[in-house]
Amino acid sequence: MSTSSCDSLAAIENSIRWAVISDAFSAVGPMLERYRDELEKRLQAAPRELPALRERTGKLFGWTLAMLEASRDNAHAKLKHLKLVASYGPSSTCKSQIHTDA
Repeated sequence: MSTSSCDSLAAIENSIRWAVISDAFSAVGPMLERYRDELEKRLQAAPRELPALRERTGKLFGWTLAMLEASRDNAHAKLKHLKLVASYGPSSTCKSQIHTDA
């Protein structure tokens, strides 16, 4: 196992986690591609690491998916709340009265 390869994977993992936590979702795809490329290099250099890398990658992907789903669910709940709040706004007739009375 190469230390720089290990450090590269850890750095990419940290970047992925930070992007997800920061809602920088557009950055996640390219980071996952970098992670995949680094994994391929590492497996070619040390195929015996496959079981450990499989577990590590599974944990990263599982965490990432869970966080993305939670974020999506949170955004959905906020939109649902906004629709509810918007339905309590003044009607179009009230709006025109407000503008003419002011």
